[in-house]
Amino acid sequence: MILSWLYALSVVLVGFTLPIFSYLTLIYRELGRMTTGRVHEHLEIFEAEIEPKLKIKRQSGGRTFRILGHFWLAFLVLETTRGVVYFVRGIPESFVEITVFVVLVDSRSDVVRLAGARIPGGRGIGRAHLGA
Repeated sequence: MILSWLYALSVVLVGFTLPIFSYLTLIYRELGRMTTGRVHEHLEIFEAEIEPKLKIKRQSGGRTFRILGHFWLAFLVLETTRGVVYFVRGIPESFVEITVFVVLVDSRSDVVRLAGARIPGGRGIGRAHLGA
C-alpha cells in the first residue's frame, strides 16, 4: 500500500516538473526573436540573471531543454502506463485507461503547438497544423 502511494507521488512529481522544461524551451525559442514590451523585459532578466547561472550556451540551451522535455514526457508516459498495468486489475479497465491516457498525451502536443500560435512572434496557426 505504501509503495503504491510512493509510486503515485513520484509520477505526480514528474508531471509537475514537465512544465519547467517546456517553459525553458519557450524562453530559448523567444530569445532569438524580436520582442517588445513585457516579453522583452522578461527575456532581458532571464539573459542577465538566470542564463549565467545555468552555464549553457544559447544554441545548445534551446536544443537541450527541448530534448529534455521530450524525454521527460516519454518517461512520464512510460511510468503512467506501467502504473496502469500494475495497479488496475481487469484487462478491459486497463485498456480503457491506457487509451484515454494516450489520447490525452497526443492532444497535449496539439495544444502546445496551438499555444505557440498565440505567442507574439509565434509560429502561427497555419504552420502549427503542418507540424512545423
